[in-house]
Amino acid sequence: MQKRIKITKKKNSTTGKSGRKKYTTISLIILISISIWAFFFIQYLSKDLPSLEQLERYKPKLVSRIYADNGELIREITGSENRALVPFEMLPKPLINALIAYEDRNFYNHWGVNVYNFFGALYNNITSLSWKRGFSTITMQLARNMTYMTREKLITRKIKEILTALKIEQAYTKNEILAMYFNQCDFGRNTFGIATTANHHFSKKVEDLNLHESALLVALLKSTSSYSPFKNPELALKRRNIVLKSMLDMNYITQKEYLETIKKPIELNPGSRTFKGKAQYFTEYVRQLLEEKSETLGIDPYEDGLSVYTTLNPKLQEIAEQCLISRVDTLQENYRWRIIRDYGDKDLNTTLQGAFVAIDPRNGNILAMIGGRDYNQSPFNRAVQSKRQPGSIFKPFVYTAAIDNGYSPNWELWNQGVALPQFDGTIWRPENYDKKRGRLTTLREGLRKSLNYIAIRVVLELTNPKTAVKYAHDMGINSELRPVESIAMGTSEVNLLEITSAFGVFPNKGVLVKPVAILRIVDRFGKVIYEAKPDIKESICEETAYIMTNMLQSGFQPGGTSQAIPTVHEFKRPAAGKTGTTQEFTDSWYIGFIPQLVAGTWIGFDDPQITLGEKQSGAVVALPIWANFMKTACDSLLIPVEDFEVPDGIVELEICKETKQIATKYCPNAYKEIFNIKYAPTQICPTHNFTSQ
Repeated sequence: MQKRIKITKKKNSTTGKSGRKKYTTISLIILISISIWAFFFIQYLSKDLPSLEQLERYKPKLVSRIYADNGELIREITGSENRALVPFEMLPKPLINALIAYEDRNFYNHWGVNVYNFFGALYNNITSLSWKRGFSTITMQLARNMTYMTREKLITRKIKEILTALKIEQAYTKNEILAMYFNQCDFGRNTFGIATTANHHFSKKVEDLNLHESALLVALLKSTSSYSPFKNPELALKRRNIVLKSMLDMNYITQKEYLETIKKPIELNPGSRTFKGKAQYFTEYVRQLLEEKSETLGIDPYEDGLSVYTTLNPKLQEIAEQCLISRVDTLQENYRWRIIRDYGDKDLNTTLQGAFVAIDPRNGNILAMIGGRDYNQSPFNRAVQSKRQPGSIFKPFVYTAAIDNGYSPNWELWNQGVALPQFDGTIWRPENYDKKRGRLTTLREGLRKSLNYIAIRVVLELTNPKTAVKYAHDMGINSELRPVESIAMGTSEVNLLEITSAFGVFPNKGVLVKPVAILRIVDRFGKVIYEAKPDIKESICEETAYIMTNMLQSGFQPGGTSQAIPTVHEFKRPAAGKTGTTQEFTDSWYIGFIPQLVAGTWIGFDDPQITLGEKQSGAVVALPIWANFMKTACDSLLIPVEDFEVPDGIVELEICKETKQIATKYCPNAYKEIFNIKYAPTQICPTHNFTSQ
């Protein structure tokens, strides 16, 4: 019997090896292709992400703060985000624990991404074909906030978060990341960062937040709208308690603390979202100056977190506000019936306004500034933005031009009217305030009584309009001045700040120090990026400045326009000043000074069609504000009594009234006068002496 032989084909070992090799090659090619694709895809996603160097220079948008001269915060300047930085050391422990327990329990153990949560979320989301489970760490959330990524649920956004989170963990410590997170977060209601939010929700500093307040703020981060305690207090309370339960699970709080805290209601004590502060006209002026400096300094006042140190003296500002506002309120009531009678049926703004400025003439520091009755009702700053005719307070600049060119205070001019032809063919016939005329009158007397005839004759006979304008500009008035005869009566418009500063040249011995509001600017890192340097100019000689000061002091004597200051208002220390009134009593001014302080005030209506009323001169309306301010300021700040220093080039002589030469003991009418020694009389009175007797 023949055996059946089973023949089987032997597998080709060469073919098997070839197949496996081919499979491996294809797999490798696919893997390399995927890797290359992933590499370039990640590179593509990374192109708009911040570099490690940029992350290390982390600069969130911060409010800038304006400080007074004593370091008191007087305003915050905010831009699109109202935020202030808080270091990690100031964050309370319950706040940190609440965040970690609720958002990222493994925060201190991962390197930006929680791998376990990542793969768990990936599996759940793939199997459910949805985006049910998130895996963001605190660092990833910070990455999203720092780069202003959207919350749109896209895989590309998540990859960007992861890439940025890895870089953040390279650049910063865990504690720094926590501080950055709290400073960066948007807590809703236009509150950015934990400092602003703590103030807005509870009127508290960050370090003072307690357990249930900390839990509530952390709960907000899930949805600032849904869990807002202002809009949805019940939902906010439930979410706060969930945060507290997370803290209990992590043993950050005890069972007793948990049970006690969840029973507490939400207690809000809203504070101001932004600190508008004091001296709003002044701080707005500073804000505008910052904008002007922004290009040259390379700063953004709204986002750079600057500390701006200013010249404002809070006490003087408070005194100025009290003196000005109380006076304007009284005047408004006094004028009420006249305004109703004269303007009631017209569409005019009949709100009486005022402005005030106080400056240290020695360094130009603006110590107080008021631009109107109420900034919230009218932010228009009448101290710097409004230009009005100064009236008689311009006369000192006209007299200065004469005195500086060799004329002395006892030089006489006729106190008689003048008739001046105008370009339009009319004749201008100015009058004195009291409409009276007189005989020969000295320059001192003309300024003491503010005689219009004398001031005009100074321009016509002793100097000229162009020279008067030049002196005013040299002394600090920047506004355009028309070189016409009426310049003597202050017909060219100026603002209060510049003319008050110009008056400061007199007590400062002829030296102009231009007004200063900002002393220095410090960036968020404590580096001084700007420091004011005094802008100093010798405008007139020291002797002229003293003579003009002395002549302006004469106004405080009986018959002078400032005589009420030492008598009615009992301000009796050495001082000088000048009243100002414009035609039809439209504007009322007073500017005066002591050696350490110059102050000026203006009262009027924004609409020049409305007048203050008959006889409402600078002496009646504005002077009391200056007198009350100066007296209160000197008493409150204990400003020492000082006299104006007499320069070496000044000599006081006894003069014969008749001959204007040096008096002898035989002169029947002699008086004392001061002179610049260069222009002082040198002859003895030829009429009244021993030889002629």
